[in-house]
Amino acid sequence: MKVVIFVWTIDPYPYNMSHYIGNNKDGFWGIGDIIRGMISTAMICKKLNIEYYIDVFNHPISNYLDLIDYNYKEYVNKNINKVYWPGQGNTINYINTCNDDTPILIMTNEIIDGNVCPHKNIPYDVIENILALFKMNRLFEGYYLHVKHNIGLLDDYSIIHFRLGDSYLVRGQSPGVNFDSLYNKFLQNKEDNQLIISDCNIFKKFIKEKDTNAIMFDTKSIIHMGRTDGDIKDTLLEFMLILNSNNIKTFSIHNWRSGFVLYPSILKNIPIIRI
Repeated sequence: MKVVIFVWTIDPYPYNMSHYIGNNKDGFWGIGDIIRGMISTAMICKKLNIEYYIDVFNHPISNYLDLIDYNYKEYVNKNINKVYWPGQGNTINYINTCNDDTPILIMTNEIIDGNVCPHKNIPYDVIENILALFKMNRLFEGYYLHVKHNIGLLDDYSIIHFRLGDSYLVRGQSPGVNFDSLYNKFLQNKEDNQLIISDCNIFKKFIKEKDTNAIMFDTKSIIHMGRTDGDIKDTLLEFMLILNSNNIKTFSIHNWRSGFVLYPSILKNIPIIRI
């Protein structure tokens, strides 16, 4: 019987980091893309009746999660350079062409049933397996609770999220948006006990200068988590805060919703609206 293991790695073949220069590598695959890939691969394996596992032991995210060993952990460790990225639309064909002799190591941002932004009709066990993955270890949970308390965020909180794009996040260039206009959008959607999250720290500072009571976390590093060897701690913290929220309002400069908020919404059935 075939075995498929979805492996989190910063260096899947053929998209090795050595192919990219400087910060360009950070422009690839945020956590939302990787969650989508895990969901789609799990659904493919269910369809084909294939045994399926997720392995994050070789990714920086493993430093912050309460992980459980499994039978193929050492195999993955020894073969981490064989993790293959088939590309969107090719995952099921790649799995079908692999033989049954050795576990198939894969990483992908595959779309779900032909839909980049899927509906919520995803099997319950698929969602539960991914949620179980995001169990914080004791040290990181302590950090999470410490930050939540320090910023004055109470339970039953909401999220307002601004995705301003990779011009600033990846390349350090101007985000090319009007902050005054976005601040008005913030005021129109402001709520009590609402956490502000953005991929653009200078916009968060812009809001804080105008509204000193605005609740936000002073993130030291905001990055695409999928394939980075940088400091993901604060980005993961914000993701966990979104995952544990009650509702989400989101703005994006793109014509799609950011996976950083979309997939917490899908996994936890959190109401989400675009603003």
